[in-house]
Amino acid sequence: MTTTIMVDTSTVAAQMPRWPALVQQSGADELLYIDSQQDWQQLWQSAAYLLNPGDRLIDSDGLTWILMPTVTQPLNILTPASNISLDQLQKLVQRHALVEGNCCISKLQLTSITDAMQFVKSLT
Repeated sequence: MTTTIMVDTSTVAAQMPRWPALVQQSGADELLYIDSQQDWQQLWQSAAYLLNPGDRLIDSDGLTWILMPTVTQPLNILTPASNISLDQLQKLVQRHALVEGNCCISKLQLTSITDAMQFVKSLT
């Protein structure tokens, strides 16, 4: 049985991610740190080829946005109205740190989403 969740797009369209944020590319362990709306726009202008429909943006509130670019609206992102737990985010950050060549990541203990954002930023 499939459950369909209806999202009121008029309110979603008015929402914006809270920066900084992390981009998780579908099927990859690397995370991209995005500091601001301006950085987000620069990414789309210079390296949009890195992003694909279905990639996720995780904002500073822990809200997960699904990237749904279109030809007419390349910055179009929609939220499935879900939050990422700190435990899930920690696992993503640990996998990212491992890909970046860091050791002892199992000892990493993040206490907040802000900690996770700052840690990923420090790795770049």
